[in-house]
Amino acid sequence: YAGVVEEVAWQEQVGRSARISCPPATVPAAGRYSLAWAPGDLDAPLPTSLFLHEQTPDGFVCAPSVPAAWEPGSELRLSSPCGRGFSLPPTCNALALAAFHPASLFRLRTTGPRRAPTGPRIQVAS
Repeated sequence: YAGVVEEVAWQEQVGRSARISCPPATVPAAGRYSLAWAPGDLDAPLPTSLFLHEQTPDGFVCAPSVPAAWEPGSELRLSSPCGRGFSLPPTCNALALAAFHPASLFRLRTTGPRRAPTGPRIQVAS
């Protein structure tokens, strides 16, 4: 599959994230990841694992950290999502997540406590 880096953002203490436009089949679900590589990036011959931070209408925002060579307009090659993934049972009322490194926490968090539209309240701590 083909994708394009649309925007790159810097998050203090966690690194660079990117908004990527791509086909829906390449957007990873919770607990899954997509592999991506930029054909023009000769310093990164191996693909980078991309985890979903936020879904967008034309793709997704991935959690940090993306390679330094990826800039807006960079063309990417993406795999179908890998991993088993997970979903919470409908009877789950609350979920607590913990991380020991800020970058790991970014992959898990939304901004503070929240309630999913049809799911549990999520609290993240580090």
